Order: sequence, then structure tokens, then C-alpha cells
Amino acid sequence: YEIDNISIPSDIAFEPEMMEIDGSRLMSLKGQAWYVEQQNWENVLYREVSPAKKKVPVRLIPYYAFGNRGFEEMTVWMPLDR
Repeated sequence: YEIDNISIPSDIAFEPEMMEIDGSRLMSLKGQAWYVEQQNWENVLYREVSPAKKKVPVRLIPYYAFGNRGFEEMTVWMPLDR
């Protein structure tokens, strides 16, 4: 999934879960977020817009631990879906 297409529902129920990254134990948060499929607008000037949303699993980790996970996408702020 593209991380820029994920939004956090306002009623999300996060589940705390301990995990290990590079030998260090830390708390992560697991939950279900919305993924908005981006439509291909190539060679199309006008059309109806109706983004298809689906629930996807997400795991949030502390910012300081991000660099220890290898090459992954990262964001600090995620949009809130109201």
C-alpha cells in the first residue's frame, strides 16, 4: 500500500502490542485504517470522482525506532477520516 493513501478513522480502536526492533523491545499500536484507491486519470479530462475505500491493517511505531527497520515508507502525520 502507498502510505500517502492511508487515513486514520476517527473511531479507530488501537491495540497496544510489544514488539522487537533491532534487539530493543518497544510498544507499537495496531489497528484498522482506511486505504483510498487512487484512480488513474491518464488521458481523461472529466469524470465522476468516487474514491474506493477499504480497511487495511496498520502498525504504528515510535518515530525514533523507524530507522532501525530497513527501507520502509514513513510518515509522521496521517490524515484523520471523519
